[in-house]
Amino acid sequence: MYKNIMERTVSLLLAFSYILSMFPMTVLAEETDTRTVITEIEGTTDTDLSSKAVYGTNVVGSKLKFTVTKGSPAYFNDDMGFWQKKNDSKWETVYNGTFTDGTWRYMTQLRIDGEYGSTHKLSSDVTVKVDGSAWDTNSVTVMDSYSYVTAYSNEITINNESQTTYTVAYDVNGGTVHGGELTTRTVASGDTFTITKLFQLPDEDYHITVHPPKDKWFDAFEVSGERYERGAKITITGNTVIKYLWKDITYVDKVELTIDPPVAGTKIEGEFNFLTYHQSAIFFTRVHGTQVSL
Repeated sequence: MYKNIMERTVSLLLAFSYILSMFPMTVLAEETDTRTVITEIEGTTDTDLSSKAVYGTNVVGSKLKFTVTKGSPAYFNDDMGFWQKKNDSKWETVYNGTFTDGTWRYMTQLRIDGEYGSTHKLSSDVTVKVDGSAWDTNSVTVMDSYSYVTAYSNEITINNESQTTYTVAYDVNGGTVHGGELTTRTVASGDTFTITKLFQLPDEDYHITVHPPKDKWFDAFEVSGERYERGAKITITGNTVIKYLWKDITYVDKVELTIDPPVAGTKIEGEFNFLTYHQSAIFFTRVHGTQVSL
């Protein structure tokens, strides 16, 4: 009798354990997850998609920059933003090269992590809008300390005649180019171009440097007779040439120092550093302290 009762009890416990195992663990976890749920994310871009996706321009240099206007602390992870091109019915991520004829879209990741990962999370059905347009999303991933989702823009059709474009070229003005050859960039009419040194451009010329002419040093840039500092932004309305401007190097042949006389028998500690500029290098000359007897 007792044995039968024990066997039935064990059987019931096993059956209950089996039934319990049928329930997803995520359901149980959600009951104890007290994080604030973000259901809507809205944001803006630094420029519209069509201004970035221009036939013949470099894909790498055409990434978008986002600003969240609703849904913080969620943010757009710009490092995970890429252009995709549709080949037949399949989307393929393009990591280099230029925009060609076809159908394109932009993808980016939205995340909640860091100090907010334990207090907020993305909803499993979160919606994303950029510049007022709804973007598609894939499945949301939710972990204990972070959550993220990938969003996709509307499709854009690109062809060789869809936009007016202009060329942007650099004139090194007597300088010498090292590390490669200069390339002319294609920029959409009305687009903004940031003037910077060649090795700081986000494209295939990242390794190129320009050395100044003899006895010269970098000064500024010039476009159509106007002087611009590094980092200035210009609007492209026609074929544009960005010219390097150089300035003369002033050499110092002699430096005179006045030093209060030290106490007899003491040692002058430390060292004096003299700076000498020559071409693109800076040389340091050190004069060490010596024993002084008066």
